Amino acid sequence: MISVLHQETPYRTQALNATNAAPAGRDAPPIIPSCDDKEGHYIVVPNEYLTPRYKILRLLGQGTFGKVVECIDRKTGKHCAIKIIRAVQKYRDASKIETRVLNTLKRNDPRNSFKCLHLDDYFEYKNHVCMVFELLGQSIYDWLKDNAFCPFPPNQIQLFARQLFSSVAFLHSLRLIHTDLKPENILLANGNYREMPFKSKTRRVLLDPEIRLIDFGSATFQDEHHSTVVCTRHYRAPEIILVEFLTGEALFQTHDNLEHLAMMQAVLGPIPDKLIRASQ
Repeated sequence: MISVLHQETPYRTQALNATNAAPAGRDAPPIIPSCDDKEGHYIVVPNEYLTPRYKILRLLGQGTFGKVVECIDRKTGKHCAIKIIRAVQKYRDASKIETRVLNTLKRNDPRNSFKCLHLDDYFEYKNHVCMVFELLGQSIYDWLKDNAFCPFPPNQIQLFARQLFSSVAFLHSLRLIHTDLKPENILLANGNYREMPFKSKTRRVLLDPEIRLIDFGSATFQDEHHSTVVCTRHYRAPEIILVEFLTGEALFQTHDNLEHLAMMQAVLGPIPDKLIRASQ
């Protein structure tokens, strides 16, 4: 194993000194490990190491669950993405459920024919669960945002749809429900593009429309307990994601239940009596 000295930075040293200087006694504030902030997020410092194998290059994003960083795998020389879970027990517990789902996906599709994110490695570091994935491109949502919400070409929408249908059908064959399908959870495998004319201006057009379905943190097996409220409101039912690919905008932009139902009826017609009776 390669021996790596821990690299102290001014930020790390300051945090460590503050921890050591904390007053003792019942009224003293909780002692925070020097590698974490007060909410349990790992403090990301470029060029530090997550074990001797993974060297942090940069922060890619942050959410409620924790942070995602780009690293270089010193064993393979390849770049990867590592999800660093917050050092909070409920998020650690949730990560174990997600790991179980990810392992199920990889075991049943080792060649990743169904375009679901695969877990490449899993370890713990300073009380943080760390999950290693292939390094991918932007989410579909971020791509649209950076492209001035210009829609995708119809042929690429067809390719997206085919991949998503295949991914969801694969999940259902394993009795799995994703529960949070949305453009933010669909990543591009490669974000390379070319500029093309579009309505008196230009838009970016992907060179490779391959995608990955990600974020199985709220996925559930059909025979296990799950919340009665699932999926982000704007993407109920999830197939309306395809409309956003075509127009560049979410179809039902509301936060109110009645308004949401009214919008659905305006587009689809009256809700069938059979469905109303079944939902009572």
